[in-house]
Amino acid sequence: MTTTHPPPTGARKAVSYFFTLLGILSGAWAARTPAVKHTLDLGYGQLSYGLLAIGLGTVLLAGQIPIAIAGFTLFGLGLAPILPQVFSAAGNHDPARAGQAIAQVATVGYAGLVAGPAVIGAATELVGLPAALGIPALLAAFMAASAGALRPQKPT
Repeated sequence: MTTTHPPPTGARKAVSYFFTLLGILSGAWAARTPAVKHTLDLGYGQLSYGLLAIGLGTVLLAGQIPIAIAGFTLFGLGLAPILPQVFSAAGNHDPARAGQAIAQVATVGYAGLVAGPAVIGAATELVGLPAALGIPALLAAFMAASAGALRPQKPT
């Protein structure tokens, strides 16, 4: 006799919150690793976006589950610290208008959050899921190349 149990929603939320916090803490640590940044001559944003692009690219090209899991790990380490870095860069750009700058960045971020899945879904219908997921991988590579804007400005 098989019994069904209601889904453990509280436990799922707890696990989700735990791994989100773990990702933010470990991602912030990985993105600020001085040896890696110094050796590669990268800023905080460049390292994060680089991990994001490499991780998602690895997932897309992986033919085996362990490799895909490693790719998702890199993806998470790159993704977790991006939001605080972007908000900090926006707020530091013009401290007199920090709130307005952060609001503009948040608006663009939410627009991407809403439009992104629709764009990926439409692209999936045309070219298939792996190729459609190449869109965020390419965007992450572009952001890695242009992430110098996230470097703290030197006082003049």
